[in-house]
Amino acid sequence: MSRAGLSFVARAARPALRPAARPAARPAPFARNASSHAADPHAAAEHYPQEGFNAPFWRHLSLGAIALFIYLRVAPSDLPEQLEHAAEERAPWLTRYIAHNLAPDADKFRERNEKHLELAKLAADDKLLFQEAERPRVRRLRYLGTFDQASPNNIPVGSQADLSDLVIKSEKDDFAA
Repeated sequence: MSRAGLSFVARAARPALRPAARPAARPAPFARNASSHAADPHAAAEHYPQEGFNAPFWRHLSLGAIALFIYLRVAPSDLPEQLEHAAEERAPWLTRYIAHNLAPDADKFRERNEKHLELAKLAADDKLLFQEAERPRVRRLRYLGTFDQASPNNIPVGSQADLSDLVIKSEKDDFAA
């Protein structure tokens, strides 16, 4: 027998074991498909409240704006200055602590500025020194014969250069290039 058949037999045997003083069973709810429910003309139509600017939020907001406008017209003209003066008198505690305990003295700033000025002067002097510097003069050989004054003995092969077309530059030629 199939499993469904066994469960049917088990259900049929249960009522004999149950007491008779049991209340009446509720009927099972009627199951419907969603497609048949949508096509049902008796389905309850959903009603939404009409939306507009008459809701309590918008009413309170507009009344508050009107009250603020009237208050600002009636209020004294120096109210912003009074509020600003009150805020300056009583700064937050952290601001007052920083201003009182951690603010550097004017002497420290003066010393720092003087040191910075001295360092700037030294840097300017160094820059002028390097700008005005000249290349050292080159000591030139006057006579080409000084190249040939070395000993001709014990010279390895290929260690000498051909100096037959050697020309000595003048200072003008050196600085022109």
